[in-house]
Amino acid sequence: MTIYAIVSGLGAAILLLTSGYLFGARQGVLARDLLRRQVQLQAASLDQLQERSSSEATERETSLRNAIEGVLAPLVERERISLDLAQLASRPGRRRELVPLLDRIADVGRFETVLLTTARRARLDRAIAEMAANSEYTPVVRRLCCLRGVSTLTGFGLAVEIGDWQRFTGSTIGAYLGLVPTESSTGSKRVQGSITKAGNTHARRLLVEAAWHHRKAYRPGLTMQARWNLAPAAARARGHQGNQRLHDRWEVFTERKKRPVIANVAIARELAGWCWSLAVMDG
Repeated sequence: MTIYAIVSGLGAAILLLTSGYLFGARQGVLARDLLRRQVQLQAASLDQLQERSSSEATERETSLRNAIEGVLAPLVERERISLDLAQLASRPGRRRELVPLLDRIADVGRFETVLLTTARRARLDRAIAEMAANSEYTPVVRRLCCLRGVSTLTGFGLAVEIGDWQRFTGSTIGAYLGLVPTESSTGSKRVQGSITKAGNTHARRLLVEAAWHHRKAYRPGLTMQARWNLAPAAARARGHQGNQRLHDRWEVFTERKKRPVIANVAIARELAGWCWSLAVMDG
């Protein structure tokens, strides 16, 4: 077995690890197991070669170190895993330390996947924000952003999903979004159940998430002030009024010991009405 065959086998195995490293935990673990076996076999083969000829082994060790540095070093540096590659490749006993090192690299594949997904989401968020700042929905988005919990992405999502706000009233938009409770009536008995979840699922989810922001004490910060500066004065006043009202409603539900999940849906239903009042507001 020549050093070229050994290096080729190790390189192929490391490439397998890299593939799993980028595409998920399951593939990473499979590649890790395969690479562990490859490293063990190649280390044993190099030990035998070194016994035959020390001069040839030294040359092979140098080639192996170069191969490891070329393929493995970028991964090691990216994950900040401390490793002296020169010492690792120069002594047969330390070569077996590749196995636990590669185990660690495979394990952090999960973290790498999260980082890649987060970076992709950030790019999409920036692209959506750019669209929201220069589109037919921009005036509506800026008015909606006067409410707490309604960021540019949330406001743009609501504006696009609902479209023509003039179709509704403040009391009917909650039903359109499926935020009203179901009802079962028998004679004089009236029983309300969970919300209907009818209508636009994405818009409903945006409102439910935004409603949680009104649970904390209302103190307009720099972010809210920056959003207000982009909206008309009437929208700022309306948004301030809505923020105070929704927080007061949260405090009432808390005093009544209402379950937070149920209280939040009620807040989301009222938030939909406040969004409608801002959306249909003139310019």
